[in-house]
Amino acid sequence: QSGNCPPPGQEVGGWGLAWTVIIDHGNGYSTVYGHLNSLYVTSGQSVSAGQAIGQMGQSGLAYGIHVHFMVVYSGTWSAVNPAQFMTTSICGY
Repeated sequence: QSGNCPPPGQEVGGWGLAWTVIIDHGNGYSTVYGHLNSLYVTSGQSVSAGQAIGQMGQSGLAYGIHVHFMVVYSGTWSAVNPAQFMTTSICGY
């Protein structure tokens, strides 16, 4: 979804995430970053840990500036609890 993006407020694929980057991590896992204001990567591009992929925003069906983050498995959009992949607490402590 990092190609031609719709104007803010319009849905993409029925999800309402609009400007979205999906990173395939292999082994069936992908991470999804939605509601972005601008994209810094292109479709098919390889990225590295810590690399900026976009700017937080409120594109699509969003109420306030944020990033919609999900871990999904096996291309089925089955949500996975991301805590098992975090090296530090997502609460910051």
